[in-house]
Amino acid sequence: MNRLFSIILIITISLFALSCGDDDSNPASSTPDGVGVYAGTNSMDKPISITISNINGSAWVTQYSIEYFISSSGSTYSGTASQTDSEGLGKVSDNKFEINIGTEEDEALTGTIDGDNISGDFNLQVLPGENSVYATGSYSISKN
Repeated sequence: MNRLFSIILIITISLFALSCGDDDSNPASSTPDGVGVYAGTNSMDKPISITISNINGSAWVTQYSIEYFISSSGSTYSGTASQTDSEGLGKVSDNKFEINIGTEEDEALTGTIDGDNISGDFNLQVLPGENSVYATGSYSISKN
């Protein structure tokens, strides 16, 4: 009887131990696709960079920097639009993102992640007012 009880106890403990193994399907512990730092030039031949970070198991844009140079109505405008937020500027869903990068609704940075590359468009207001001037362009950048 003691022998039967011992065998049942060993089997029960073994089954319990097997059921408590590591669960690798926990999304918070895995790295989502697209995480990394991407850099290159935009359609104005100026630098652009985007950082995609892992925030609680999801990919988020946490930084961007867009340099621009445009001529409009005899004037030139140059500068850098950038923002960083460790809590996320915009979530990546289905390898795509769109984030607002200014005060106007149409000021946006969009992107599509394809492997180690991101391509997309940007539109930002560089001169507000009645004669608004926008820096509008496209980009294709690669993961560093």
